[in-house]
Amino acid sequence: LLEFLPLTSNLDLNIGTTTLGNTFSQINVGNLDTNGTITFRENATFNNPVTIQAPAAGGAINSAGFTIAGTGNATISMNADRSIVTGNITNPGRSIAINSNNGSIDTSAGTIDTISASGGGNIAITSAGDIAVNTVQSRAENTGTSGSIAIESTAGKITATGNVDASSRKCC
Repeated sequence: LLEFLPLTSNLDLNIGTTTLGNTFSQINVGNLDTNGTITFRENATFNNPVTIQAPAAGGAINSAGFTIAGTGNATISMNADRSIVTGNITNPGRSIAINSNNGSIDTSAGTIDTISASGGGNIAITSAGDIAVNTVQSRAENTGTSGSIAIESTAGKITATGNVDASSRKCC
């Protein structure tokens, strides 16, 4: 287990270039008490399951302009009380989950992508408020099946400016 935590729960947490080897069972950025903003200042690559969380009152996540990538056995989970704004999130063949308890989600500046040759990963985007997405894709390029894509707002609107694609493409 590897944890990146602010000194106190109400401080913001800034993440720079991150590439971590495949040596951890779980990576946590923030914890259940985090109510500041977690901001990615550069691209980040995770090789193990990662939970990026600021679920306490007022907590938010911002990775706009940068890519969060999963490799190896990574799963990517984001959970915040308020807004979540992202750039690209890629995780070939593995899951991506983004949840805002009381705010909005805006991934429209990037692509949410779990495409893989052997099967796409599941994608779940849920929010109490508005959701804006660009391209969201879970696709099997050669064999296997796509993952499921679920985009749900309990009290806001959903806007998609790009393609939402859960498909399988057989080659050769």
